Amino acid sequence: MALGKKTLGIFIIVIIAASLSSGVVGYYIAPRGAGTEEAYQEGYQKGFADGKYPNGVLKVAVLGPMTGALASEGEAMRMGAEWAVEEINALGGICGYKLELVVGDTEDFEPAKVTALIEKMINEEKVAAIFCGYGSQALVEYDVCAKYNMLYFIGADWMAHQDKWAQYPEKYKTCFNLVPSYMPYRYHFPETFDRWVREGKLQIINNKVAIIYSDNYYSSWIAEGLKENFIRLGYTISLWEMVPFGTVTEWGPILAKIRADPPAVIINTDYIPSNEAAFVEQFLEAPTNSHMFIQYGPSTPEFVQLLGKKSTGIYYNSPSITIYTPGNKPGNELLQRGIKRFGSEPPGYTFTTYQEVWIYKQGCEIAHEYYGADPKKPEDRLIIAQTIREKTAWWGTYGLMVFDETNCLSAKYAVPTIYQLWEGQRFCVEPAEFANADPRMPPWWH
Repeated sequence: MALGKKTLGIFIIVIIAASLSSGVVGYYIAPRGAGTEEAYQEGYQKGFADGKYPNGVLKVAVLGPMTGALASEGEAMRMGAEWAVEEINALGGICGYKLELVVGDTEDFEPAKVTALIEKMINEEKVAAIFCGYGSQALVEYDVCAKYNMLYFIGADWMAHQDKWAQYPEKYKTCFNLVPSYMPYRYHFPETFDRWVREGKLQIINNKVAIIYSDNYYSSWIAEGLKENFIRLGYTISLWEMVPFGTVTEWGPILAKIRADPPAVIINTDYIPSNEAAFVEQFLEAPTNSHMFIQYGPSTPEFVQLLGKKSTGIYYNSPSITIYTPGNKPGNELLQRGIKRFGSEPPGYTFTTYQEVWIYKQGCEIAHEYYGADPKKPEDRLIIAQTIREKTAWWGTYGLMVFDETNCLSAKYAVPTIYQLWEGQRFCVEPAEFANADPRMPPWWH
């Protein structure tokens, strides 16, 4: 069964501001028009079956690095999916099915292992959808999912996602990415930092920049962009150093080069929180008068827990407004619900997989009500995917979340943000409309 463009065209996006008795608040936006709201609510009300699931069990999977250097990230992904599954089952499941969550370990992201894991989930576990924070660097799993029309949700690797779509337009119709464009990672910090210097908000000792990155697509692609844009703004690159991807505990040789030729800015895009925490701790043994920008790691609770107040002064960013940004009220409400559930602030990927499961639920219910789609039928997954892509949007960690033509969140709604850690707390320092602090000179400056 296919969805008609004319039929889809009559729907527009609106915000559902309803609160449900289970505590699931209105982050979701249902499409309206031609009775859609009534049909959606009717389908949703069918979920309140007091624990009765007339259609049986529907298996879904959450995948992540449950072991290895990034095991804390995998645990966050599992937490989010379990949270959503429990809430959804309390409401009667999806289309009369009770969700059963299967957990898979992507281990070290080696492509063959990830491919085998996806095949296992599809052919042995018989799952109807797969949720993930990130899989293989090259997203080899997309080809397996395309083969079986498997619904697959991730929240990372924007570059690899775009590469896939550029090579085979529309082949990966069932693969969705909960990140907007990563392009701001390449230019936003250089441009903002340079403006702060010109405005007199920050001092610098020279115009040199030291950049360290790891041997993987995410880290190197961002590092290349930072290098290009700092050069464009008149800075020189005093250090350009690559480390192997994986656990790195000894940063002494690289720090010796930095101390021999101190730069205005030190950048590390390695992104593994424990690696970056070790880098900062070893830097602080004999710091230079340099500002420090660290990619991704400082956004995780693990990084701050490892360093405590030693994380003070570190900058990091996001390509969009996030759940932690002042002024993102729906995102902050979701954050508070997460804190209440887990007893402390959950990692970012907890919210990623949480939202993925809820997006899947909404897509299934609308597709079921309007097109008779059954989540358990492989042939109906394309109908559910098209429904998710063309008929839904929602509020969450990024504010307004809408898929674009390549099944990524639309950059149109993204707001790049920069944060600075101070005594274990994060402060938004850019953009001005969301900032709750000004950038400050690092405490190690002497």
